[in-house]
Amino acid sequence: AFKESPYPLILSIENHCSLKQQKFMASWMKTVFGAQLVTVLDETLLALPSPEELKNKILVKCHKPVGAGFSKIVVAIDDHGNQDMGTSSSSLHRKASRRATRRQSMVDATSGENNDVILDQLEDDLDDAGEGDEEKCEATTDGKSKKPMIRLHKDFSDLIVYTASVPRFSSFAAAMRQCLPWHMASFGESRGNAFAASPLLSLALVEYNKLFNSRIFPSPTRVDSSNFSPQTFWNLGCQMVALNFQTDGAPMQIYQGRFRQNGRCGYLLKPPMLRNPDMLFSPHLPRHVRSEGQPPITLSLRVISAQNLPRAMVISPSVSIEIVGVPVDCNTQKTGVASKGIAPTWSEVFYLPIQVPELALVRLIVRDHRGPFRTPAFVGEATIPLESLCAGYRHVRLNAWNGEPLTGAC
Repeated sequence: AFKESPYPLILSIENHCSLKQQKFMASWMKTVFGAQLVTVLDETLLALPSPEELKNKILVKCHKPVGAGFSKIVVAIDDHGNQDMGTSSSSLHRKASRRATRRQSMVDATSGENNDVILDQLEDDLDDAGEGDEEKCEATTDGKSKKPMIRLHKDFSDLIVYTASVPRFSSFAAAMRQCLPWHMASFGESRGNAFAASPLLSLALVEYNKLFNSRIFPSPTRVDSSNFSPQTFWNLGCQMVALNFQTDGAPMQIYQGRFRQNGRCGYLLKPPMLRNPDMLFSPHLPRHVRSEGQPPITLSLRVISAQNLPRAMVISPSVSIEIVGVPVDCNTQKTGVASKGIAPTWSEVFYLPIQVPELALVRLIVRDHRGPFRTPAFVGEATIPLESLCAGYRHVRLNAWNGEPLTGAC
């Protein structure tokens, strides 16, 4: 930790320990991490501290008592058997204030009949979805609660600061009503894809991620440790998109390409429309809801030649140019197959329209078309954030399938 980057390290704990073991784990963390471990929570904060304020600090992410308003109850138990279920944000005036602020921001940021319909639908969802939760909470917060319970030792629970996982996400309405800034939700890949596929829910998730952190993790059905594209969830403003790092391939190449920005410090500032409450954004309707930020562009890209391609024999290469971003921007174009040689030339020009430059990645993939069935074989790739591209003649260094640089290949 902190050898490559001074920004905070988050330890996501999969806790299956007994209370006694949790107490030992908390003691061990305090001893090993010392002053770098964040242990003090300022419950008066209305927003999370920035990574800049948490440099060289370690955060523990796990369940924490967050009140009884969820489908599971998290209880912290001390050595004397005293229980603490925590508190959640149930203040009606805070709820109303957030909704009024968000609604006014949406109205200011949009215009047009279609946008008004979307805003009305979103507000209806945030007002109505999960309305039964409060009644259920009132009926089950007595001593005879039938809800599942997660037991934590208080010493371990006290170490969870700014990254407290809510027991189970029920609805965006419940989150806006109950959650505090340091609460965060984890979504499985399947549920995340359902949010991303819906124009209404994707808009709601973008707004949720302006107030709280969220994490997406691969489906447990991926028994081969395969991966999904993280770009789908970056488009929605999700802060933590977990992949199976042990599996190489296009998703990991996209992941590594995105985080080559900002000195590979592990943190990137989201575009303004994904963090500013005064801006409204949906990856399904990028042209209709954007009010600020970069205007749409057309990327002009000339593929001239390649050098030192890493193949044992002379190859027949082509180059694929892929745009990875919001759905409307995703595009693939290809050069022709060059004549055999280790330094092939193409000099082909491509024009790629891009609606949301801030989220776009440009992928250059070289493939070899030799072989009896002419099945393209991977040679090398480069994944570059569009905002990192510079005009003019440029050499682009190629990487192997596992993301390691290919010496001399460009």
